[in-house]
Amino acid sequence: MKNNLTLSNTIAWLKLQGLPVLPVAPIQDATQFPLILNGKIIYDGVGSASRNGNRPKPAFTGKNPSYLDLHGFPHLLPHRKYQYQLPEQREIDRWFGNPNNGVMTMGGWGNIYWIDIDVKRYSSQQSCDRSVQSWLQRFPRLQNTFTEKTQSGGWRFAVRCKLAPEFTNFRFDSSPHHRGEILGKGRLTVLAPTIGPSGNSYVSIQQCEPIAVNSLADVGIQPIQKPRVARVILHSGIPHVEGNPRLEQLVCAQVQRILNGENPYGDRSLSLLVAALELHGWINWSQRSGVRISGDPNALLLAATERLGVEKDRLDRILKGQNLDTCVPALYQVAGADAVLNKVHQITRK
Repeated sequence: MKNNLTLSNTIAWLKLQGLPVLPVAPIQDATQFPLILNGKIIYDGVGSASRNGNRPKPAFTGKNPSYLDLHGFPHLLPHRKYQYQLPEQREIDRWFGNPNNGVMTMGGWGNIYWIDIDVKRYSSQQSCDRSVQSWLQRFPRLQNTFTEKTQSGGWRFAVRCKLAPEFTNFRFDSSPHHRGEILGKGRLTVLAPTIGPSGNSYVSIQQCEPIAVNSLADVGIQPIQKPRVARVILHSGIPHVEGNPRLEQLVCAQVQRILNGENPYGDRSLSLLVAALELHGWINWSQRSGVRISGDPNALLLAATERLGVEKDRLDRILKGQNLDTCVPALYQVAGADAVLNKVHQITRK
């Protein structure tokens, strides 16, 4: 299946829809550009900061906001602000000066949600395609909405949804099985004609106006789990002792966003790993310094995992082999022990 549109077509379509135009660089050699957290290279297979014969994880995955400059050097793109404002034309010109860059956008803008059907949730490509065709026959309106095939063989549809869905993992109403994810606010979606990490392109089936629905239930999309509650940080199950700061108050702003179900890094596994390191970093500091903190890092991390629509066994794989006993807070790394203690005092006085 070949693309029948160019990068310029997709950029123009995103602008027409009022969606942020963001770049994505091709996947890069992890030995040259490894993922580094807390000053340590993170290795593949176990989310570990020790080699153990594993290759490093790539900083540039082919799915995270990034771009190649005119010299072919890759740059990561901090993209948080584009959840709230559109990039300027000069930024777009810089990002797409290198023709090897792909294109992506963010969910939630203009009430557009992306229905991402994962081929890995099926026994075969044929089974996935038959399921999608059956769904389209049951809800023929979807045959007139934005449609793409993903680089891995899945499907992606865009709809304008009046009622924002409160879930990520979904099933079709005709089946109990998990079939994919809803990509909404804070979630990233790579678009055609980008070449993905597999070496295959995302392929446009039809690049048209997303159809409007009242809710995803109108097109047979149901949650796997009951809808998540409002996006507020739940306190852990450990009782709060008056005068002790809460763990969720102490963690850095990025991790607070992750605890609220946002995905600031564009990679849910990476976001959860960052949250785990920060949460346990504060607990380690508390134990070493003798300053009491109320909160359970594991309870907070599990709540964030549910909000992000990640299954618990995947979280276990992310953390397997990670030495959480040696972490320190991000603030400690940046500003030192005095800054950490000052933050605790500031929160305690509130």
